[in-house]
Amino acid sequence: RGRLEEAEPHFRRALAGCEKTLGEDHPSTLTSVNNLAGLLQDRGRLEEAEPHFRRALAGYEKTLG
Repeated sequence: RGRLEEAEPHFRRALAGCEKTLGEDHPSTLTSVNNLAGLLQDRGRLEEAEPHFRRALAGYEKTLG
């Protein structure tokens, strides 16, 4: 679990960079959102992960159909 804790700031920084550079609905940004959600899920933070999973799904449906 310690390694996951160390990874979280990197996931968040990657997501922020994608949002700034590519926009909130770009598929790569949505992948970063989903990756962060998966990390949070793995850390047992399900309530925090769920909105990220929902955001990724809604974004994929909107941009990819």
